[in-house]
Amino acid sequence: MKVLEGLGANIEPALNIVYSQDVAGFERAESVLLKALQKGLVGRRAVAHLYNQQGRWSDVVKLFDGGQVGVADDTLPFEMGPVESPYLENLALVTPLLQLGQTVRAERLLHQIREGACKLTDDDSKKYEILMEYVHKASNWWLGSLDWEQLRADSQTILNVVLSEDSSCYGSAALDVTTEEVVRRLKAQARGVRHEELADDPRALAASAYAFLALRSWLQQKYSEASNLAAAAMDLEGWSSSFWPLYCPMWANAVREGKTDDQSPAARRWIKPWLAEREFLKGQPGALGNLSRAVSYLRELECSDDFIHEQLRRVYTYHHTECPKQRRSREGAAESRRDATPSCATYSFDTFNYGTLYYQGFTKIHKHNTVKTRLQKTAELDLDYIFLGSNTGNELMYAAATYGVRVVGYDLLCPLVEIGQSVASREFADLVASKRISFHCQDALFADLSRAGLVYVDDCDWDLSVRRALWEKLKDEVPLGTVVVSWGMHAMPTERSTRKAKMKIVKKLTVVESSWGFQDEEESNTVLIEHLVEA
Repeated sequence: MKVLEGLGANIEPALNIVYSQDVAGFERAESVLLKALQKGLVGRRAVAHLYNQQGRWSDVVKLFDGGQVGVADDTLPFEMGPVESPYLENLALVTPLLQLGQTVRAERLLHQIREGACKLTDDDSKKYEILMEYVHKASNWWLGSLDWEQLRADSQTILNVVLSEDSSCYGSAALDVTTEEVVRRLKAQARGVRHEELADDPRALAASAYAFLALRSWLQQKYSEASNLAAAAMDLEGWSSSFWPLYCPMWANAVREGKTDDQSPAARRWIKPWLAEREFLKGQPGALGNLSRAVSYLRELECSDDFIHEQLRRVYTYHHTECPKQRRSREGAAESRRDATPSCATYSFDTFNYGTLYYQGFTKIHKHNTVKTRLQKTAELDLDYIFLGSNTGNELMYAAATYGVRVVGYDLLCPLVEIGQSVASREFADLVASKRISFHCQDALFADLSRAGLVYVDDCDWDLSVRRALWEKLKDEVPLGTVVVSWGMHAMPTERSTRKAKMKIVKKLTVVESSWGFQDEEESNTVLIEHLVEA
């Protein structure tokens, strides 16, 4: 009994390790959760979540094929602890099945989850949570497999849940219903509360359905329809506007067409950093003038329908097209590094999320004393400022034009690299010719970091397994004294590297001047400034 009581006291801390992606505590958490699973104190979802974060797909499948189902224990406060729902448990199995190529089983499981969730009543507190997790996993898969009709059917199901009077999955909600009609029906269900006070769950669920329908329409090159659906998603749920390309219709109205007064308060909050960036760079002389033209071009490009279509197509077909090229690029890497690195075939769609750090946010980071000092040292020693996840070259060109350092960019998606090269060659021809600006289409996990003075990592949404592998690479390969700026390494271990060096966390800096800055999540808006020093 004492052993059980001791184990119970450790369950919530173990779950918090999993939830916070605290890599250093994963081994300890796994031990606790496996014992708790055997005793029926937690369900398989908790353990599966830990394995999924580590990319241990086969272990998840083994867990479900031969593992014990836990029993509910309402005394555990942490939401991932008890077995809340067999549907939530089974959702944890979907991604591993897809990663292992067991698509028939995964799709059958998705259908079973949707049908099961549809039979739940509104009294079941997990109904919306199940459907929300379902729509994100399923819609990404339908987009990746180009199954337009299944995605449409799923979205129809979600809107039926939100809009039908009995909250059934089998109503007849029209996919082209106006946002005003959605709000009207939601108000009726909520007995007339104000728009701003409508229940979060139904609104977020409807917004998700519209968001994925918008992506589908962009992929099908139905651009007017895509804009309308994206606008509906943003009207229903503010977070939608912080994700590219859903905010692009708002950008077009406010910035391209100058209709800033017609926007909602939430939209104006977003428009402000766009206009501030443009005003700051307008009329600047020399290199900053060139940067102003480059930024104006890239802002226009990244919200153009053709670019959105092509970028979405690249992301959702990545595993069939670009990944084989990246595999070939790994052949020259050291065997030890190659074996320890996640395969690009396992990268999730989230890893490729598009986003932009605006110029004023970038300069804010570089005003911090540690970064500023290292920036000067990098210039003096003629070291490289390396950008991992360089995208179309926004941040890379900021640094070249503002601080005069040599910049090197790496990105997985070759077409984005080609865009960056083209813009840089046009606006900074001398710097490109002298190799002061260079781009590489290559996985960041195989970048050359031997001459790094500073490293900027655009890893906000990268898979945890990728961030962990990059963390190990940085500790082992960058020169002592290198400063690393990252969005996603908040819970990495602090142990020494193989050469008796350690990453010292200098500062967690809040930066909201980005295309994801609308989110209220503190971690999403926080960059970590780290310094590699002698242990």
